[in-house]
Amino acid sequence: MTQEAHLSLEQLALSWIKSEVGIANSLQQ
Repeated sequence: MTQEAHLSLEQLALSWIKSEVGIANSLQQ
């Protein structure tokens, strides 16, 4: 796997986690 592909996958995972956390926070309020 190339370095660029790995970085983009990491960014994708981070953005997915952030959206999941945002959904969880909005549900708790």
